Amino acid sequence: MKGSCLINSSIVLGLRIIGKGFSAGKKLCAFLGLPFLSKLAFRNQERKLLNATERVAQENINAALSEIKGSNSFTKCGISIDGTWQRRGYSSLNGCASAISVDTGHIIENNKLFPSPSKTKSVVNYLEPKTTKEVQRFLSLTGYFRKFIPAYSVIAKRLSDLLRKDTPFNFDVKQKASFDE
Repeated sequence: MKGSCLINSSIVLGLRIIGKGFSAGKKLCAFLGLPFLSKLAFRNQERKLLNATERVAQENINAALSEIKGSNSFTKCGISIDGTWQRRGYSSLNGCASAISVDTGHIIENNKLFPSPSKTKSVVNYLEPKTTKEVQRFLSLTGYFRKFIPAYSVIAKRLSDLLRKDTPFNFDVKQKASFDE
């Protein structure tokens, strides 16, 4: 995106992130004494952001599906039809489906990608590390969640810093905060 488009997209994105729309942006810019987008331009920026978001989501889902398709055996992918569609009064056989990869543990449901509940449970129940080896094991376990946790590398940095040779093992408040997060 070019300069002015980037600022417009950033403003629209910021407003959407905090759950506000056109009128809130107009009020904010009026308060700051800045010009604001027309309603049509605002909607165009929203549409661009929606398209970009959908494209990224689809790429992530396609990547997960390609992992599942990579196996030669169809038994490595389980599909469950839960019947909620018909219970709501629809006569169509099309409804909610979940694809669960046995290899990766990813769950694809309603075009969204979710982590494996068993791996999530393992992380939640993991005891606080007391040694460098335990920190390595924990980071190895949590590395699976890299694609599900925004800024994973920032959160894990304090723990991975403990793995440096020249750093003494000191699991203090900062590392505990990263571990708990």
